[in-house]
Amino acid sequence: MSVCAYIDGSSRGIREQGYCVERADFRIFKLARASGMHVLQDRFSPRDFKPLPMDGGAWMSGDWVEVKIRIHRSVVDRVIERFGESHVLEMGEETCLAMYPIVNHSFGYDKLLAFGDKCEVLEPPEVRIVFGEYVRGIMDKYKNEFNLRRER
Repeated sequence: MSVCAYIDGSSRGIREQGYCVERADFRIFKLARASGMHVLQDRFSPRDFKPLPMDGGAWMSGDWVEVKIRIHRSVVDRVIERFGESHVLEMGEETCLAMYPIVNHSFGYDKLLAFGDKCEVLEPPEVRIVFGEYVRGIMDKYKNEFNLRRER
């Protein structure tokens, strides 16, 4: 695949926006997933380039859902950096409430898991239930270790 590169570095990794000659369209590539790249001597004429937003909204498919979460104040900066201050609904002494849009499947649930024990999914109820099942599925992988520790 031949690509003219336009590099963008962000907190979510370096991504390349490039014009794919084979597909005759601009595409987004996460450089951490690229392999076997070779710099060729070929040169391309610059094309009109309007960068896509790097938040994934314009190029990721999926069912997005607004999730209300309670998070510890120590991680509120992650919400602000990703979505802006308007997504922080209420600040308490130790926790805050925020809206955190996710893709409603494992990719989105993994984003929530990145908060560790500093996050609780509150709403919508169906996402809270499915997320809880997702977490239990992860815990089941370690069930034997939990039981051994309890027996000691």
